[in-house]
Amino acid sequence: MSDISLEKLEVIVRGAGDIALQYFGKITDADRSIKDDGSLLTVADLAVNTYILDALRKEFPEYPILSEEVKGMPEGNSMWIVDPIDGTKNFSSGNPYFAISIGLIVDGVPEVGVVYSPAENKLYSGKRGGGAFLNGKQISVSSCESMQCAHILLDTGASEQTLRMHGAIREGCTETGAVVESKMAASLEICAVASGESDAMAHRGLKAWDIAGGMVIALEASARITDLVGAEKDMFKGGIVVSTPHIHEPIVEITGKVFATELARG
Repeated sequence: MSDISLEKLEVIVRGAGDIALQYFGKITDADRSIKDDGSLLTVADLAVNTYILDALRKEFPEYPILSEEVKGMPEGNSMWIVDPIDGTKNFSSGNPYFAISIGLIVDGVPEVGVVYSPAENKLYSGKRGGGAFLNGKQISVSSCESMQCAHILLDTGASEQTLRMHGAIREGCTETGAVVESKMAASLEICAVASGESDAMAHRGLKAWDIAGGMVIALEASARITDLVGAEKDMFKGGIVVSTPHIHEPIVEITGKVFATELARG
């Protein structure tokens, strides 16, 4: 178990949430820009990012930092991974479903994570070997044992490939009787599975900062996490499926077929 203080990390992420809320509901066109990769950026992303990076460097200087809003990849496989605002489109439009996500990986393994929804005052936290928590109360995945009772989170996607793949995954899941919903903030979707609010989430490809904070929380809550074909999840590439253990195989059967079909397209 890491010796990182979860309490200190929670203070940092709550402070970041306070900054985000100062901007929430007030974002204008002048506050928005489009990054080189086509994703949305707001002045709030940058303000929150600056606060988090300064705080992490002060409290935990032994680890480098990878952030969505800073170019460059740290050397090695131990680092903080930060998404200052996950769900920027939601945030920018006044939708409260957004979060601040901070995760630590050590030797490539998720060690500590916090995901904070400031608009809903939900703070998810977890440490490897130490359990998963929502506002200080321990959480675990749901007792759902079949696709017929499953509530699955699946974003619509932005790219043509994601729209196509997610549309096929959605169709496959709904045919089993599952309910599929889009919320568009991956870190919170992972934590919704961890807390039992939802039973699974899937995505054909997310960045490390989208998942680093939530992964250790979900694992400590007894969720299963793999890539789309059921193999070990690589933090830095590939798709992801997070679910309660009983329905993981049925979901991966669907996502795996969609992945194979996409490969066959060339």
